[in-house]
Amino acid sequence: MDARYGAIYDQQAARYDRLVAREDHAGNLWRALDALGIGGGRVVEFGAGTGRLTRWLADRGATVLAFDGAAPMLRLAAEQVTGRVAFAVADNARLPLPDGCADVAIEGWSFGHWADDGADAMVAEMLRVLRPGGRAVIIETLGTGVEAPSVALNGGSPRLAAFYAQLEQRHGFTRQVVRTDYRFADHAEAVELAGFFFGDGMVERVRDAALPECTGVWTAITPSDR
Repeated sequence: MDARYGAIYDQQAARYDRLVAREDHAGNLWRALDALGIGGGRVVEFGAGTGRLTRWLADRGATVLAFDGAAPMLRLAAEQVTGRVAFAVADNARLPLPDGCADVAIEGWSFGHWADDGADAMVAEMLRVLRPGGRAVIIETLGTGVEAPSVALNGGSPRLAAFYAQLEQRHGFTRQVVRTDYRFADHAEAVELAGFFFGDGMVERVRDAALPECTGVWTAITPSDR
């Protein structure tokens, strides 16, 4: 992971949470996840962060085991999320769980940080904890500040493109694209939060209080006879 993002997750969890609260203002991602029918059962979440996916899952009756490498992020999540949820610090590639314990394994905007090295082990861990016939869901960026899918502006196209191709060609994931545009309270908040997380270059892409974004949702079902 880039050291800058690591510092944000360790030291500025509350500010990060303010940013993601403005993401997907139209609720397109939630509708896409609802359509997958993954709201119930036992769910293992990788890279839970401050709990935005965790809350959605818990609100739909899931029992969630939520993991992240940054303790400050999970502390904030625990303050905000109620339901059948347990939080623990763990590496995405080494969860303290037995094989085949989950109906659903999900991650959001986490594996991509290790697209250069380590993401494949995280995918393997995701598949390991799933029961036969369980569903894997991976949510990653397809470009912030763009109207159409592109990974060029989010850490460099080659590394993310290679990771996404591996998901589809090696592991059999299928991809859906959703718009997850940001809508901020005003232009000043948009400039502050977009610049804080994405850097000054992203500020130029803010229009009034909005910032376009495309997100990919990759899904796969583990073989029932494995």
